Amino acid sequence: MNAQLKDESPAPKHHLWMAVGNRGKTVSPQDILSHAEEHFGLTKGIFEVKMRGKREFTDIKHMVRFVLRLKFPSMTIVEIGRITSQTDHGTVISSFSVHLGYMQHNPAYRTAYTAFYQSLAGKGLVNA
Repeated sequence: MNAQLKDESPAPKHHLWMAVGNRGKTVSPQDILSHAEEHFGLTKGIFEVKMRGKREFTDIKHMVRFVLRLKFPSMTIVEIGRITSQTDHGTVISSFSVHLGYMQHNPAYRTAYTAFYQSLAGKGLVNA
C-alpha cells in the first residue's frame, strides 16, 4: 500500500496557496482552474461542483490535478481534491496514475495536455 501518498489531514479553511510563475507573477491554484476553464471552454466555476460525467471533463480534471501537484507541491492531495470537483484523496491519487498512463499510451491525451501546459506557460502561470 502506498501509505506515503495517502493524506487525510483536514485542509485549513482559509489557507491561501501561492507560487511564482515563470515571469515572476504570483500564481494561485484558482488561477490554474480559471485558465483551464478558459482553455477548454468550460463553464466558469465548473470545478466548484461535485460532478461525474463526460470523459472529456474527467480527462481535464486529470490534467489540472497533475498541474496543481507540480506547481504547488506542498498542497495536500485532500486539498487538490476539494478544489477539483470536491473529490476525495483516493480519487486524486488515482487521477495522477491515470494521467501518467495516458501520457505514455494515449497520443491524443498527451497532445491535449501539452497544449494546455504550453498555454499555462504562455500566460506565465507555470514554468515552460
